[in-house]
Amino acid sequence: MARSAQSETSLQVGTWGAIFRVKDGYKCRFWEDCWLLNVPLKIAYEQLYKLAREPYCTVADCWIDDEWYVDFKRALSLGEYDLWQNLLEKLEGISLEQENIDVFTWGLEKKGHFTTKSLYQFLTDGGMASRVAGFIWKCRIPLKIKFFLWQMFNNRLQIAACLIKRGWKGDKKCCLCGESEL
Repeated sequence: MARSAQSETSLQVGTWGAIFRVKDGYKCRFWEDCWLLNVPLKIAYEQLYKLAREPYCTVADCWIDDEWYVDFKRALSLGEYDLWQNLLEKLEGISLEQENIDVFTWGLEKKGHFTTKSLYQFLTDGGMASRVAGFIWKCRIPLKIKFFLWQMFNNRLQIAACLIKRGWKGDKKCCLCGESEL
């Protein structure tokens, strides 16, 4: 139990962007972190995640007596049980090593090391660099036109359709021509 309490304090630091190679399972969260698939299990198995009694449990918490165990809030339906069996098939062959600690790599960089550049690119481009944006920023045109073009290509122009999505209650007509922007 002392080891589990220790892992809870270390898990408070965000592990976003990390891909875990699970060894002892005390630093990696079962549902929240990427360790088995390319996405966290809470995304791949959302129905089961919603039913988990302890959604922030570690991998080690779910490895009991050399078997995988998750405590659910209620009995599983037939479809949910099939999902659980599917997850157990993916977990088959994985066991924990008590003598080694979990290792994680940075998933946004090929070498696995954190760089601010890779994080910045992911946050600004969603992980995919835009060729159009590169051309826009390199063009020899006034900065305000660059901003306008960038907003246009990224669907960020402040037209009524975009503003309404953000909760705007104003007029739905263009202030220049008077036509509806929806």
